[in-house]
Amino acid sequence: MIVVGRFPMFGIYVQMFTQVSINFIKFLAAYVCLIVGFSLGFNVLHKNYKSFANPPISLLKTVIMMSGELEFEDIFFDKKAPLVYPGTAHLMLLSFVILVTVILTNLMVGLAVSDIQELRRCAGLDRLVRRAELVAHLENMLFSKLLDHAPACRIIQACRRSALLLHPPYHCALHIRPNDPRERRLPRELVRAVYRLVGERKTRRATFRGGAPPPRNVAANESTNHARLSRRYSTENSNQQQLSSNQQQLNELAAELKRCSYNISTRLDSLTDKVKSIARELDMTVHLR
Repeated sequence: MIVVGRFPMFGIYVQMFTQVSINFIKFLAAYVCLIVGFSLGFNVLHKNYKSFANPPISLLKTVIMMSGELEFEDIFFDKKAPLVYPGTAHLMLLSFVILVTVILTNLMVGLAVSDIQELRRCAGLDRLVRRAELVAHLENMLFSKLLDHAPACRIIQACRRSALLLHPPYHCALHIRPNDPRERRLPRELVRAVYRLVGERKTRRATFRGGAPPPRNVAANESTNHARLSRRYSTENSNQQQLSSNQQQLNELAAELKRCSYNISTRLDSLTDKVKSIARELDMTVHLR
């Protein structure tokens, strides 16, 4: 079943079965004292019955009775195994049916499968983890050095070539523009680190082709180039910050101009209204005269 659980089709169900089993055992461990107590009580009260002859068999019989297999007639009406304590034995079986068979069993089943959606989510995640571990284990076995001298070397090489995601010469390139502010495919810190490494490699190649400076000078040149690149990136960052601050200032000035134009328009409207009122008053005085 564990091997079948590695397949994608059945993995989630096997993982759910495993998780429910773990939860059931966990809850059963919390109530084991109650089960042991009932098994010892049945061992004392039904000592003539063969299923409760000794404590281990009595414990096993009590666990089986949790599923509903009570055997009422065989226990209380068996002439070969008469009851020693009739009233107490009946009361003990009734308590067991109510507390264990009805309440405890249903409680453990309900707790084990209470949150089925959470179980499905966790089971899917655990299934992916197990699959990744299996793939990693198989790759370690397939690319092990112990298989280099195996008899079926060609078959192993063919399996290795089919397992590789990048075939020789492992061409996998991502073209980026380090000085383009619109470059968002990689983080800026990673782009700067790659740019610095490429610059150092080019400087190292040019230095060794020239043939003059020793490795100490190469290290000094690398540190100098690193300082230049850091200054360059700091200058770019400062320029970007300055541009952003200038843009913010322009936005503030535009907002201020809008407010001033609104105030001017309101004052002009008020002055126009006053002029019109004065003109009306003059017209009225002229007509009166």
